[in-house]
Parts: sequence; C-alpha cells; structure tokens
Amino acid sequence: MQRDYQGGSGWGRVTMQMIVDHMDEQFWELIPHHAGERLRFSGCALYHGQRVLREDTIYLLPEGTEGFPTGRYSYITPDDLPGGAPHIRRVNQSLPVILNLVMEVFRSYREYEMELSSICNSGGTLQDLCVAGSGYFNNPVYIHDELFSILGASRRFAGMLKFDYNEQTGKRHLPLWLINDFRLDPDYQKTLTTHCAAIWSVDNNAYPTRSLYVNLWDEGRYRGRLLVGEIASSLQPGQFDAAELLAEYAVMLLRRDERRHVHPYHNFEQTMMELVETGNADHRDIQMMLDILDWEKKDTFLCIRLRSQRTADGIPAGGVLGSHLASSLNSYYSFYRDRGLYIVVNLSRGGQSASAIRQVLAPYVRDSFMYGGISNPVTGLHQLRYGFMQTEFILEYLDENRSGIWLLPYQDCALEYLRATVADRMPAEVLAAPALLRLRQLDGENDTEYYKTLKVYLTMERDIPRAAQELIIHRTTLSYRLRKIQELVNLNLEDPGQRLYLLWSFHLLEGTEH
Repeated sequence: MQRDYQGGSGWGRVTMQMIVDHMDEQFWELIPHHAGERLRFSGCALYHGQRVLREDTIYLLPEGTEGFPTGRYSYITPDDLPGGAPHIRRVNQSLPVILNLVMEVFRSYREYEMELSSICNSGGTLQDLCVAGSGYFNNPVYIHDELFSILGASRRFAGMLKFDYNEQTGKRHLPLWLINDFRLDPDYQKTLTTHCAAIWSVDNNAYPTRSLYVNLWDEGRYRGRLLVGEIASSLQPGQFDAAELLAEYAVMLLRRDERRHVHPYHNFEQTMMELVETGNADHRDIQMMLDILDWEKKDTFLCIRLRSQRTADGIPAGGVLGSHLASSLNSYYSFYRDRGLYIVVNLSRGGQSASAIRQVLAPYVRDSFMYGGISNPVTGLHQLRYGFMQTEFILEYLDENRSGIWLLPYQDCALEYLRATVADRMPAEVLAAPALLRLRQLDGENDTEYYKTLKVYLTMERDIPRAAQELIIHRTTLSYRLRKIQELVNLNLEDPGQRLYLLWSFHLLEGTEH
C-alpha cells in the first residue's frame, strides 16, 4: 500500500490530553493546562539545562528547575510552575515514575498506529480495523455506511447494541427502530455535518449508551460513521484523536474497496504463491490484486524472505513483526509460508531504496534471531519467482556458513551462487582456466608463489604498488614474477575477458569470494 496509510495525523505522535487521561487513572494531584490547538508530540526528554529544545517534545522538569522557557515549550513537572505552553504541573510523583508513565503513552499509541498501518498495508478489512480499535479503546467499535449497514464491527461486549440482519442482502444494519429515531431527530441530523470526533450522549440518544463518533468524509462526501461505545471503560478526551486516526484509515479502505467493486476482502496469498512458484496466475486475480494494492505489473519489486535461525522453528504470524514491517516498509505485501515470511516490496511505489530497506530491517532481524535474504530488484510480477529463488539460496548460504551475518543481499553472495550452480554440473578443475591449474602445479613442484601472485595482482586491479604491498615484496620482484608467469602459461592480461575468466576461476577453485 501507499505510505498514505500511515495517516495524516502524524506518525507516532500523542497529545497532552492522552497523557492527562493516563495520569488521571494513576494520580489524583495534578493540574493539566492546555493552550490553543491540540498539539502533537513525537517524544519526551529530561530537561537538564540544554539550550536546543524542540516544540514537538515534552520536557520533564525536575523540582526547582529555573530558566526553562515555559511560554514556548511543553513540560510536565512535580513543581507548581505556571506557563503559557501546554503543560502538566504538581504531579505528585518522582520523575522516574512520570517518565515511565509518559513513555507508556507513547509506546501504546505508536503500537496502535503501527497496527492500523499493518492492516492496510497487508490488505486488511474494516472489520480488522474495528478489532484493532476495540483493543485500544477497550470498548466496542463499529462502522456503518450512509444507509446504516454495518461495514465492520469488533467482538461483542455485554450490553452492546444488537444489529439486525437482512437475509435478502446478507448484510447487518442498525435496528430499524433506531434508524427511524435518527431520521426524525434534529439533534442527530446536526451531527451529520461535523468533521471532528464528538460525543453522542444518552441525553439525546434513544439507545442508552454514550458513544464517541467520527463521520467518515471522503473529499466532501459522507460515507458513514465510526462509533466507539462506552461499554467496558469510560471514554476519555484524549481518545478523540485516536478515533479520528481510525476514521482516516477507514476512509482509505473504503476507497480501496470502491476501486475493486467487491466486498469483502480477497486474500491474495494464493495468487502471490502462484507467481512465486510459476511466474504466472489467473489474470483476473492478478488484476484485482494490482487494483487493490495500487500496483502495476511492470513495477520494480524487491523480494525478501525471513526465517528463524533455528530451521525447525517458524516465525509467529502478526504481532510485533507485523508492526515492525508496517512502520519500516512502504507499499508492500507479506504472507507466511514454509515456517517463514515472504515479503514483496514495490520499489516503484514505495519510494524506498533497497539499501534503505536493508538498514531498517537489519537490527530487527538480528535481535529476533532470524536470517533474512534480500533479492536483487526485479522488474515485473513474472520475475518475482527469480527474486525468491535468490532469497532461498541466501537463507541456505547463511544457514550453512553461520558467519554472524543475519541479513544478506543477493549481490553479496552472487558469485557464491554462480559457483554452486555450475559446480553441480562439472568439477571446478574442468571449468577453471588451465593456466591457473598449471601455475598451481608448478608452485607445488618448485616452491614458488606464482598462483598467489597472479591472484593478488588481478584482485588489486593490476595496481603494482598495492599488489606488492599486499604480497610483502618489492615492486621489481612483482614485475619479475609477472613476466615469468607470462612466459610459463602465455597469458594476455590486457584482455579484459581473459582477466574476468581468471578471477572467476580463482573463485571456482577456492570456493570463496575474493
């Protein structure tokens, strides 16, 4: 999917109100202060007199702090320190306790955002969004369209509204009595014009449950409504932003479903596996997949496979791994197969380079005790199978060598792949340049080093000073040996094709890269 699926509210950012809500559950003595708009923050930091400060950071001020610009930068402090920027003061806890609490708010909201992004990036549904939202709000979440048909709903909570079912359409919808009340209620009609999260209270609701709602607007068109019912836990002011973010993702999925003209979501794992295994699949399935993912057949792709370093173990589906992929990769599709994870990244659509993708995946692959293979970029869906052939070899290569490398691009072991491929057909001694075999024989008979000398000379790209330094001999000695080699085996080292064949022969004979 496109990176739009990260939402427009700011990736990984929280509001001061979210922290206030969390603190309200923990402490009694605090004075929150909010100024102006709902500012969003990307992190927190301990203030110790530093001069360079950031407006998107919340600073924790120790007791007795002086000189902090309270009119511009937001802060939290145990002191009674007034200021013009959004802040919380007189928190009756130590700074370590406050820090842990604030970091928990950031962690929880970031995981929530990553889960929503993962759902959209992996082709999830409105139902999946409602389930994810319910986990964050600890309340039921459901989405209905402009005709009150249910598009998605989380698990049932005791006391949750019961939907009616229409056997003719096969759809669930709000109870007819409630729909009729809404259509005749002027207060409800006014809510259809709002563009921000709001509360629909029991005072003006025929159904006796408060709800947090967000209208789903798509370029000025009303598409329906997202609701969070106040059933299992109390609704909090800071949840307004989280509900609006969930609504943004819901609109994105509505657009996707409208493009493909079908419902519900179609699983593309089988289509992808057919492409991976044979290079082809049913053209209708391919076209549907391309429409939903917003890809083209001729885009450029990167193939990635992840697998546990212990081959008997599998990678657990979903969870932290899915969240990490959602926060790290743009425009990708992933699925689990053969105790591992297949990932197809669209380089044409995602705007990430292969090297950048490797950098963001490497720490996670290492810390999770996995092996990973990254193919060369391939152009066209029909070449996905070649990309995954490369990744399969990489995983076998890493498993055999166990050299401390856990994530490897194909280009770093391409020569090893070529050597292993040809070695299956003929012995290296038959394929290698006869001149090298002769030099190796002469070295054994006469205790010379012609074979090594030629290898270093070619490896150093015929740079005599560097080659002499590597061999720890004088330049004149190197020049003498090269003349002698030419006499013994009659080589034309000015021919680039012959130099390439010689270097490849060294690799074949020794079985390692040089």
